[in-house]
Amino acid sequence: ALACIKMTRCYLTLGKHDVAITLALQGMALNDKIIIDNPVLELSTNYNKALALASAVEVYIVQGWVNKAHRLAVEGLNLLGRSGCYDELTVEHISKLATLFAKRNQLGRSLEIIDKGMICLNLIYLLSDAQESSLR
Repeated sequence: ALACIKMTRCYLTLGKHDVAITLALQGMALNDKIIIDNPVLELSTNYNKALALASAVEVYIVQGWVNKAHRLAVEGLNLLGRSGCYDELTVEHISKLATLFAKRNQLGRSLEIIDKGMICLNLIYLLSDAQESSLR
C-alpha cells in the first residue's frame, strides 16, 4: 500500500494526474485491507491513508473539484492528527484550498480549513513533543 502511495507522488510531480488518482485510490484500498491488531500499526495505516488522500486532493484541485478536495483534505488532516505525523503536501493543500475559497468569496470555508490545519499541526507538535519527553 505504501509503495503504491509513494508512486502516486512521483506521478503527481510528472503531471500524470489520471495515473496518480488511480494509484492513490488503489493505495487507499490496499491500506484499508490491512488488519489492524495493534496501535502502532493503526498509526501507520492512518498516515498512509492521509498520504493517499493528499495525492487525491492534489488531483481534485487541478481538476477544479474544490468541494471534493476540501472533504478529502479535512479527512486527511484528521488522520494526520491521529497519527502524529506531518505531510508537507497536505499542508500545501490547506493553503491552496483556503486561497481558492477566499477568491470565491467563501471566507467562512477558507477560515475553517485554515483552523483545521492549525489544530492538526498543533496536535502533531504536541504528540512529537510528548514522544521526545518520554524518551528522556
